[in-house]
Amino acid sequence: CREFFTPLGMEFSFVDFRDTENIRKAMKPNTKLIFSETPANPVLSLCDIEEISKIAQEHGAKHVVDATFATPVICRPLDHGADMVIQSLTKYYEGHNMMTGGAVISKDKECADLVKWVQNVHGNIINPFPAFMILQTSKTMGLRVKQQSAN
Repeated sequence: CREFFTPLGMEFSFVDFRDTENIRKAMKPNTKLIFSETPANPVLSLCDIEEISKIAQEHGAKHVVDATFATPVICRPLDHGADMVIQSLTKYYEGHNMMTGGAVISKDKECADLVKWVQNVHGNIINPFPAFMILQTSKTMGLRVKQQSAN
């Protein structure tokens, strides 16, 4: 993100999210977004979605969670205060390594409208066939995630 967004005037701080005090200390007056991942690659560390969401709200920032590895079968960040969730549809939703895709889920209409605007301007939308295939394979996602979690 540094290479892509820094030329646009954005700043980034990389923080260990396992301790929310690190996040509090990293907050700046110009912080607009906290982006967390749980479980996080590569060691599958967890973070406290509710506490991070509170910190974001206290500072007027949004909290976006990448919950790809948890899936909505295990964790629903919007239910824990997050503003947006991103999911890789390629992993558990699709489950067979045939298609690529992603999803952005928003709690409020303002963020959803902004995502739609970016999709429209950049053309970043999944084409119909992968969308159909992911829809079909996601029907068994709950069963697959529960079975994988049992191991």
